[in-house]
Amino acid sequence: MLDNQLADFEKQIDQINSSLIKEDFEQCESSFKKLDHDIRAYFDQNASLADSNVEAYQVFYDKFNDLVTNIENRKKTLAKTIASQLRTKKKLDVYKSIK
Repeated sequence: MLDNQLADFEKQIDQINSSLIKEDFEQCESSFKKLDHDIRAYFDQNASLADSNVEAYQVFYDKFNDLVTNIENRKKTLAKTIASQLRTKKKLDVYKSIK
């Protein structure tokens, strides 16, 4: 059960990364919300975790953490790009108003 569930979570992570690469942010967001819901449901049902599964959980946690880091980095990059474009647009608007 654990291996199947974690494998399913990892597939969802791969799909989210793929959406992020394709810049399909709506799909990325909806997939991330589904993953979040699925993870919460899984761990709510399995309150007692076996020590023998710690390594598998650690591998999953690392992949999930990498996903969150990738999303945060992409968000920062997009914010910088948008801010730069807005500054350029404002400069052009000022230039046009002077003409």
